[in-house]
Amino acid sequence: MKNNSTVRESRARFWLIGLAATVVAALACGPISIGGGSQATAEAFAAALEATRAANALTSTAAANATATVKALPPTAGPAPTAIAFSTSTPDAAATAQAEALIAPIKSDLAKYGVNPDQGYLGWMRGGITLELHTYGETAYDADAPLVPTHNFVVQADVTWQTRTGLAGCGYVIHADQSKNFYGMGVARGAEGVAVFAKYRGGRVADWTTFDAPAVNWQNGDTNTLTIVAQDAVFTLYVNGQRTAQVSDGEYAQGITAFAALSESGTSICTFNNGWLWVLD
Repeated sequence: MKNNSTVRESRARFWLIGLAATVVAALACGPISIGGGSQATAEAFAAALEATRAANALTSTAAANATATVKALPPTAGPAPTAIAFSTSTPDAAATAQAEALIAPIKSDLAKYGVNPDQGYLGWMRGGITLELHTYGETAYDADAPLVPTHNFVVQADVTWQTRTGLAGCGYVIHADQSKNFYGMGVARGAEGVAVFAKYRGGRVADWTTFDAPAVNWQNGDTNTLTIVAQDAVFTLYVNGQRTAQVSDGEYAQGITAFAALSESGTSICTFNNGWLWVLD
């Protein structure tokens, strides 16, 4: 049986307050800067966006010519997105096939969510990211999240939670900027599974909504596939392929996406695997 809405909302409120404290601390040193992350200036933020657009152009050219060689993006003066760039200088059918095989499962998932798999490009792929919490009201999020500012996007990961006591929440910070404005979206174990969407302004909760989430595997040690599709200010959360929540809010046009976790008490662990960000801009 689900707990009543009062219990669900009180636990969700705790999740939101804790997440706000984490993001405010991080954004004080620049977007996505926590636990030793680099300080990101406005110039670095702009550089990251420009590098992302450059990667998009290169990816499109490679796809058209089918002669791509996979290589890592070269380092830049500021934080650069972890993306896959393509060079057409040396035709290499094997490298092209490798790149296509890497992206094929992602494109398959995009089609399931009604997103044109031929639109956009891969922003990053990440896995084996563990956010481990040990004290009361502790929160954290991915210190090394690539600085890929996006407007329209799809983000997905397989998330496993382990908790000794208390409430655990796992999800994403999205459209985070240097003014401490951002959205938070994810799921929590409380009330046998609840989804939460919140808007933060200047680091404080401005609005929030909770949703019943019957598709959530809420038992300790369970894994859930969490997907957010952001299209023209509409944010849709899918849990294990099932549409669970949809919110429309266009106040924040773009920003950074990162994994996030929160614990009410005791030891709580959120592990993110098979994570990827697909940029639709």
